[in-house]
Amino acid sequence: MRRPRTTRTALSCRIHPRAEAGGGTYTVNEADHSIFMEIIGSSFPTWDNTYQKRFITITGDEMKYINPTPATGGGTAMVILKRAE
Repeated sequence: MRRPRTTRTALSCRIHPRAEAGGGTYTVNEADHSIFMEIIGSSFPTWDNTYQKRFITITGDEMKYINPTPATGGGTAMVILKRAE
């Protein structure tokens, strides 16, 4: 039996409206502390079939994930993750 085709609208309804989800491949560049991503599909339709670069720094128990070109159209987005104790 074949699964019914899921439309983007149906998929988006299953994801929290402010959540980010995507799939594809990535390459790590240790020299410039970056991740280069080929995004095949995403919860943001404008990210489908795009190439994006992010920068990572790890200091002690903290990791910073930096997006120099956020979807909001300006500035720099940064996510800081800290190891739980």
